[in-house]
Amino acid sequence: NGTTILEISEVNISFIGKSVGRMMSVEAENADISLSVKTEIDHLVIDTDGNKLREILIGLVSNAIKFTPKGGQVNIRMARKNDDTGAVISIADTGIGMRPEDILTASAPFGHVDNVYSKAQGGIGVGLPFNRKLTELLDGAFEIISAPDKGTMVTLIFPDRPSTAPANDLDEAPDEDLTNDPDEAPAQQATAR
Repeated sequence: NGTTILEISEVNISFIGKSVGRMMSVEAENADISLSVKTEIDHLVIDTDGNKLREILIGLVSNAIKFTPKGGQVNIRMARKNDDTGAVISIADTGIGMRPEDILTASAPFGHVDNVYSKAQGGIGVGLPFNRKLTELLDGAFEIISAPDKGTMVTLIFPDRPSTAPANDLDEAPDEDLTNDPDEAPAQQATAR
């Protein structure tokens, strides 16, 4: 029926960000891109759907790597909101960037920014709109700042708990443990989907 079911639980954002960084490090290394993950605190916890959040981050980091030339950088940063009511995650790159009108095009379903670099990279243009929609489903805000030849920064802002989630969702355990620190967790292998 097209309805997305959210599985809300306590999730350590730092763990997910570090996990995605490890998973995407091979792709970054193959593209000769420096990938860094920084978090203000190691136990940055909010109530959200950890699997959907991981999906969003993988998509955004993959795009950042894809549109950053060799020798560039992609940085994932995680912190508490200044008012301590949620979390902020940013994915910034030193890639090709976009003009303001390109941001609108790239944010539209199947929108594709037309430039020499994007033509070489290909793609069907569902990345940003899909990730924006998932972020909004988690009651988050999705912001893009970009400039040609300077790079792009996507910022995700999540509340401590989505207002759209039923209260009883916390009673169900997630499919995997998303609260442990990745440095203490056993190494996980990425699988192709």
